[in-house]
Amino acid sequence: MKNLNTLVKSMLNNFGYDIHKINSSSDPAINLKKGLQKNNIDLVLDIGGNIGQFGKWLVDDLSYKGKIISFEPITTVHNELTSVSSNYDNWVIHERCAIGDVDGETIINISKNLVSSSLLPINKAHTNIESNSKYISSEKTPIFKIDSLAKQIDIDGYNSLLKIDTQGFEKEVLDGASKSLSSFKGIICELSTATLYDGQSLWVDVISQIEDAGFELWSIGNGFTDHKTGKALQLDSVFFRKE
Repeated sequence: MKNLNTLVKSMLNNFGYDIHKINSSSDPAINLKKGLQKNNIDLVLDIGGNIGQFGKWLVDDLSYKGKIISFEPITTVHNELTSVSSNYDNWVIHERCAIGDVDGETIINISKNLVSSSLLPINKAHTNIESNSKYISSEKTPIFKIDSLAKQIDIDGYNSLLKIDTQGFEKEVLDGASKSLSSFKGIICELSTATLYDGQSLWVDVISQIEDAGFELWSIGNGFTDHKTGKALQLDSVFFRKE
């Protein structure tokens, strides 16, 4: 068996791949799964649902059994998200809207790759690294504060987790949850180490805001990276409420 393992590893090395044993203590996915279980999370608000990548990963890979409510502001993407979620029990798609610090109507800028779409103007630092992140269109969308939806969603009736993937609009989402944030037991938030969207708050300020609300950093993983320099530009962070 040892010789077979050596042979397989050698073959993969020839194609530029390597095999490493997974260290559970350093795997963000495993650490998140443990955090979800420890805190008995049974409701996830998926802010920035896109086409359901996070929701599918949560259920398929992390074996999450609770309820998911996803929010998505782009019409075509919202339609696809609705279709994807229909294959899963306990996954609800909210009516099309953005989430922020106001209730009303706003404009969502739509990127070519869709995942870089944002309510904020995109910075050249972003498009220079990823050309498909450039905006190609825009559309109006309703926007709501989480505080305005809290009773409707019944956050207090669950052990809730707030997931924020809003391309530079993280602070505004948190500002719009200032009254209801105390009801959440966890937060998953994308953090930017560089200005990728004009007017966005960077990682240090967002972490401080989350920590001031009573949460502590649980785990952190690499997200969007400058493929030329290797610099991490966005980080995927997990927070749970301090005990």
